[in-house]
Amino acid sequence: MAEPSRAQPPEWWAGSDEDSALARDEPDSDEPDRPAEPSWATVVATTLRLWLERHGLRRPAGPATGSRPRWRGLGLLGLVLVVFAAGALTVALIRLTAGAGEPLPPLRLAVDWPLVAIALAAFLVAALLPAFALTRARFREAS
Repeated sequence: MAEPSRAQPPEWWAGSDEDSALARDEPDSDEPDRPAEPSWATVVATTLRLWLERHGLRRPAGPATGSRPRWRGLGLLGLVLVVFAAGALTVALIRLTAGAGEPLPPLRLAVDWPLVAIALAAFLVAALLPAFALTRARFREAS
């Protein structure tokens, strides 16, 4: 193994150059320390939060805001329960159909056209009735 060199560094390494403090990673005493740049996750989260606040989908955080409202926690708990229930139902249906033999009755597509027409008519009534009721009320107010 070689012995370390006993040579002296050149003069410009010793601090005669203005950039030597930056080259040696020593902070310059005249400039204050710059804050560290935020991570990309922080930038994306802040951008999303500001966009939601600007479009009225989220209330801005203020000094008086305390803990999260209780209904948010209950809503999150309900969502988790629904997701797990849907997963359990899916697993149960897969297990049931995995052990099945020939389906009884045999699976065939039999379209009942009168039932389809009734369902379509009910859908159109349910979709258009509120629209007609609201617009009719507005036109009556205008005249």
